Amino acid sequence: MSTFLGVAASLGAALCWTATAALLKLGTTNVQPLLANTIRVIAATLGSILLVLMMGELDALLAPNLAAFSIALSAGLLGIVIGDTLYIYALKTAGVARVMPVANTYPLFSTLGAFLFLGEGLTPYIILGAVFIVAGLWLISPRRDYRDAGEVGFTPRSFFLTLSCAPIWAAGILLLGYALNYYSVIVLNAVRLPLIALILLGVAYARGLNTIRLSRHTVMILASAGLLGLTVGNILFLLGIDSIGVAKAVPLSSTSPIFSTIVGAVFLREKVSLRVYLSAVLIVLGIIQVTIG
Repeated sequence: MSTFLGVAASLGAALCWTATAALLKLGTTNVQPLLANTIRVIAATLGSILLVLMMGELDALLAPNLAAFSIALSAGLLGIVIGDTLYIYALKTAGVARVMPVANTYPLFSTLGAFLFLGEGLTPYIILGAVFIVAGLWLISPRRDYRDAGEVGFTPRSFFLTLSCAPIWAAGILLLGYALNYYSVIVLNAVRLPLIALILLGVAYARGLNTIRLSRHTVMILASAGLLGLTVGNILFLLGIDSIGVAKAVPLSSTSPIFSTIVGAVFLREKVSLRVYLSAVLIVLGIIQVTIG
């Protein structure tokens, strides 16, 4: 039963992250990415604090370790403030089907970071996975032939911004790994999100972006994206790790780019060629190889 639960939770996390990308695409039609990210993080903050209260971990939340908190906050500034804002911008310009496979290559960068800074080795599986990922990126990169055929695709700028999410997220994940030595996952989310939400809100207002001007429908979509992605999706992912281990849970949750390509084509009416599908498959295979390597 625990194996079934772990598999279901890991695949559920992948579906949550796919749905989050679709919601962000729908909710940012007439919204600046920075403002969209602010609303999303505020909603996730409320959800995470509520979860802490439900799990009875309020004491741990109110007595943080200063060093660990600083690391967790730095990870949030990198991954959520910078990485996620770029990700939302990319979704607006290039679509879900293309952005998710490229942005989700972060396991390759986190593995490379572990090799360069933590002294971890590179196995043949990791090298093979890197080859698959590079091949997938090459297929989906800006190319004149598919633009001439009427397919929107990436521009060089949107491709670079999307790909830049991966090393930024990877750096944030490496920092979070340190902070997890001091916090439970539930507390770690709740301890960093409130200040990150305030920072995003302050930057948004400094740039003249006002949440009051948004429709209730748009706010609900973006808030749902925050709760689904940063709260529910993360919980399912961690439940999968707890039930079946990292080696099985991470590859299963990494199938989200395939789901996103299908969702982008079928539900969001994005024009998706065979090249894009093949790219998503290669990138997912590469992520799995890098993860289990």
